[in-house]
Amino acid sequence: MAKAPSDPRPHHPLSPSNWTKWVKCPGFEKLRDEDEASRARLERGNRAHRMLEAALTGEPVQDSGEDACDLWEQAEWAAGEIMRSAPCNLRVEVQLKMPDYAPKYFGYADVTADGHVWDLKTGYFDDGYRAQLAGYALAVMDFEMRSELTLHLLYSECQRHEEWTLTYVEAAAIARDVLAARAAAVEKREGLVAGEICGRCALAGTCPALAAAAAPAVEAAVELMPAEDVPHLPAGAGPLTSESVTSDPLAAGRFLFAFKAMEDIAGRAEAFVRAELLDGRPVPGFELQNGSSPSYVPAEEVVRWASSIGADRIITAYGGMPVASFKKLYAQVFPDKEFPPAITHQGKGFKRLCRVKPRKSKKAKALPLSLQLSEPTNIHNPTCPATILQEKPRTLSRCNPASTFS
Repeated sequence: MAKAPSDPRPHHPLSPSNWTKWVKCPGFEKLRDEDEASRARLERGNRAHRMLEAALTGEPVQDSGEDACDLWEQAEWAAGEIMRSAPCNLRVEVQLKMPDYAPKYFGYADVTADGHVWDLKTGYFDDGYRAQLAGYALAVMDFEMRSELTLHLLYSECQRHEEWTLTYVEAAAIARDVLAARAAAVEKREGLVAGEICGRCALAGTCPALAAAAAPAVEAAVELMPAEDVPHLPAGAGPLTSESVTSDPLAAGRFLFAFKAMEDIAGRAEAFVRAELLDGRPVPGFELQNGSSPSYVPAEEVVRWASSIGADRIITAYGGMPVASFKKLYAQVFPDKEFPPAITHQGKGFKRLCRVKPRKSKKAKALPLSLQLSEPTNIHNPTCPATILQEKPRTLSRCNPASTFS
């Protein structure tokens, strides 16, 4: 069984690994600085691929993570599916090139064999993966002089195996459409589509498609709000556009106020949709998919290793503690001593943008002059819809009723 060298894996900028997003929006650009959850998912995916390689090559598994057993079971399942389909001439981590893009690498396929390409996925179902495999298939068929290829998507966490056959003509058509749309999006900003991947796009802040899609939703949010909560706007206010919300204070205020209200409404709507799906009632366009949480070291293990690593190094790496939490620990250890306030430090202040509701016009009894306020008091009503979404371990995701490349 051939094995690719262990060198770094550079991908061409037009690698099919990007096509997964480009079939949804050809202008998508990946954020440079991903959040911790995204980095954790990426690292888990890399570990899963190393497990699959070990399962196919018989090499020792170098992984001591808490979820290593789960990943190994998933890798064994994926390896079994691969061996069942094509037990001979397997090639792992295959470097794929296209003549038009030489000498840069076009990408990497997880596993190939005579007439087959497999790709391992540890996340959710995504129709865009079929476009990615079409790009890989085109490179393989071009190199092996084949007219068709059998493609396999292996979703290891749910043990789902998708298999289909693609001809060279079909793969070339998919590649041509994806790359042409990408060129139009980059050069002319044409064909941009607002959707669920906008939150991960580096260009979302200036995307005209997102602004156009958001404007009706913002207007709908204004209509759903109580009349007394809507800012008083002068007559003849113009339409909301990506330009007006960043140049006109009136448009910016209306947009941001309604957007914050829309977050509140969306949080309640998501909680309702989640409850409906958990009870087995379908909601068009959405489904619940199982997800995995990031790995962590339990507190008892940290205590056990503190003497070897050094408590000072652990605490320095972790950072400080909230004053209230430290006071609680201090009182437990030193119940008869007063907490020393000199050890606390005040964090750097910041200015927070708060939503202000208009005051309701109600007739109230006159107050004594000594109790009257010289100016109206602003009403601050912060909300956090994210707390609603943390109650359930499963992820609510938008589903596509029909595959783009079926």
